[in-house]
Amino acid sequence: MPKGETFSCLQYVSALAVFHLLHENRQIIVISFVLFPEARSSFKVPGYRPSDFDKKLLIWTGRFKRKEDIPEQVSFEMIDAARNKVRVKACYGMIILSIVACIGMVVLGKEAAGRHENLTAQNMEKKARYREESRKEREAAAIDKAQFEMIDAARNKVRVKACYGMIILSIVACIGMVVLGKEAAGRHENLTAQNMEKKARYREESRKEREAAAIDKAQ
Repeated sequence: MPKGETFSCLQYVSALAVFHLLHENRQIIVISFVLFPEARSSFKVPGYRPSDFDKKLLIWTGRFKRKEDIPEQVSFEMIDAARNKVRVKACYGMIILSIVACIGMVVLGKEAAGRHENLTAQNMEKKARYREESRKEREAAAIDKAQFEMIDAARNKVRVKACYGMIILSIVACIGMVVLGKEAAGRHENLTAQNMEKKARYREESRKEREAAAIDKAQ
């Protein structure tokens, strides 16, 4: 194989290896082509196109002053460094907030202790208040129940009295019917005789009406 073709194959294989490593690890890998200086000078490592968020990170970390100063492609190391700085600043912020919160809780605890307030006393007060409210609710329920029972008892008494009144009226009516029946029997009066008299009277009146109608027709 000629010498030029051997150099071209080795250069191609080296470029493929570098591209594979870059694709897998997502970072810049510097390779010195000691044996092939011409391949090292001709090979160029591809960069990373930052997104809008990456650009903001680069500006926040002080790498660039303006968005227009950021090139189209930057190195992976620069992006990772910016992200690490943001993570470190976020951690510092969380630590500071935690310290401030702890100090605030200590101050509030001392003020509460100065007012002789503690969780035990607050829990006891809450329990006492809940017991008092529960007692009042039970008393109100008992009062409502007693009032309902009183009203129901009064209604039952009225119903009983009404039943007694109806029974007394029925007894008085029965006694009156018996007395009237005895008086009518003493006068020799009964329903059959009264009915016969009524029928005879109706027949007499009907006969007179027919005679009068016949006389008027004859005239």
